Amino acid sequence: VFIGGPQAVPLLAQKASSAEQRATRVARSFFGSEPPRKKEKEPELSGFLGAISAVDQYTKVGKKSLSGPLAGIPWVTVIFMVVMVMFVNYAFVEGGKR
Repeated sequence: VFIGGPQAVPLLAQKASSAEQRATRVARSFFGSEPPRKKEKEPELSGFLGAISAVDQYTKVGKKSLSGPLAGIPWVTVIFMVVMVMFVNYAFVEGGKR
């Protein structure tokens, strides 16, 4: 956004000061302080709860939560396309019965 004139100077100064006040996202340990705590691993779930947990992780983190040879597949797109093809097939089959 371009703002001309004397009004622009306070806005630029405000943006610069807000950038300086931004907190770092990396936990650091300083001399004499205790080291940052490591995240606890969640217990591995299997079966139906494991599937729900995997979907939950995928919605929170995205593709980074997947590992293994199938991690590069865009699963949301693949599942959407399969459901769409099944729906179109059903519509043609049931629509042609009359």
